[in-house]
Parts: sequence; C-alpha cells; structure tokens
Amino acid sequence: MADLLQAGHVLTVRWNCGGDESFVTAELDGAEVRADYDKDADFVVLLDSYLTELLALPDAGDFSMEGTGRIFREEADIVMEYESVFTDDGAGLLSDEEWREMGLDPDEWRSEAKAPAADDAPAEPQPDPTYSGRRVLFALT
Repeated sequence: MADLLQAGHVLTVRWNCGGDESFVTAELDGAEVRADYDKDADFVVLLDSYLTELLALPDAGDFSMEGTGRIFREEADIVMEYESVFTDDGAGLLSDEEWREMGLDPDEWRSEAKAPAADDAPAEPQPDPTYSGRRVLFALT
C-alpha cells in the first residue's frame, strides 16, 4: 500500500455500518477494490476490520453511521482523514467510554441543544451528527 501511495495513487474508503452489519469499501484511483473473503490476508477485508475497530464504527447495535476517508502517505506515516455521520439517532445509545473511543468528549457532544419544540417543551440535547478526524493508521519503518 505504501508503494502505491508514494507513486501517487489515491486510496479512499467509505463505510455504511450499524444495525448488525459493517461494510467498508475501498477504492484505488476511483475504482472499487473487491474484497476476497477466501484469502486469509486480503487487504480489503483486513482494512474493513481495522477501520471498524480504529474508528469505533458500529458493527452491531441499533444505530448506524456512514462515512468517507482518504488515505495517504505523509513522510513516514500512512494517514487517514475522514468524516462520519450518524444516519439515525444513535447519540443516546453510546456510553461515555464509547464516545471517548471515537475521539469525542461526551459532555461536549451532549451540550449542543436543539431548538425547543413547538409546544414549548424543554430543549433536548441534540449533538451534531457529524464527526471528522485525522488518524495515523501506521508508521513505516
């Protein structure tokens, strides 16, 4: 992978995860790279598992997320910049620890309030459904 990135190829990923399923798709220069589940060390299969764990993407449970990322080489690091969006209201289903695993402060997340309901009911905490970040996937030696 590092050689492809060094040569100027573009590696992107997208995911649609949750509701007991996790799909991570990889593209090289805009063309989908198919997963080969019959191989023990298939790059796409391993990347799916790695990103699901690293970004704490839902692979089981009642909420779901979609996202995209771009993977590139920066000096001796392989880096990913990404954005992920809740596709349903999963905010109340995560524990504080799970929020922290995703790199988010649960108190800060909950502090954003939505507009009061038409019946003047108190505002409920409503987090921004998007989070983005930058992660070093691994360092080359």
